[in-house]
Amino acid sequence: MRGWTGWHRFTALAILALAILAVCAATQPPEPEDPTRPARTQAPIRLTMPEIRRPTT
Repeated sequence: MRGWTGWHRFTALAILALAILAVCAATQPPEPEDPTRPARTQAPIRLTMPEIRRPTT
């Protein structure tokens, strides 16, 4: 039977990763509004908290 030690380590690591991603998303400087910027651009979009909390698999 497996113990709880591995589960606790995995959970702690997942919570730490979420905290790091949340800090990275929160500390990004805001983008200046540019009305001449085309709607379709190759620039990456910023991650939001719901996107960080539920990644696509």
